[in-house]
Amino acid sequence: MYQALGVMILFGPILVSGKVTCSGQDWLLFGEMCYKIGDTLNHSAATKACSDLDGYIIMPKTPEEMEFAKSLQNIRGTIEEVWIGLKETNSDGIWKWADGSLASDQNIVQDNTPGEDCVRLQFASLVYDTLCSNTFVTICQRDADLGKHYIR
Repeated sequence: MYQALGVMILFGPILVSGKVTCSGQDWLLFGEMCYKIGDTLNHSAATKACSDLDGYIIMPKTPEEMEFAKSLQNIRGTIEEVWIGLKETNSDGIWKWADGSLASDQNIVQDNTPGEDCVRLQFASLVYDTLCSNTFVTICQRDADLGKHYIR
């Protein structure tokens, strides 16, 4: 951008935002995130499966996102326990989301058993810690595709 004598001249295209969507098969849109229900895996395999899809294990950081995560527990007709993308670092009681950010509510996990450093959304829609070697349904999340076009 260049401004002279009160006139702005824009160089390059102007981005115009469009529709928010989820490209790819079986992705669900909620807000500006896409979610995909995957296989029953241990935490390490779930993390890799989501990473392979350019995402993370579901990270319900807001009450609305938590309610959405709970609704996905029953999407296959039976209530399933699912991984939450939250992990205790070094068994020190500090919880971090899969994207590396600290959980704003460090009391989000209902039970804090030593050695159980991974987190699941339990049948009763409560967040509990668990062994990372256990297997639960994997739900991946990634950023939604923002429909974009440019004006030249």
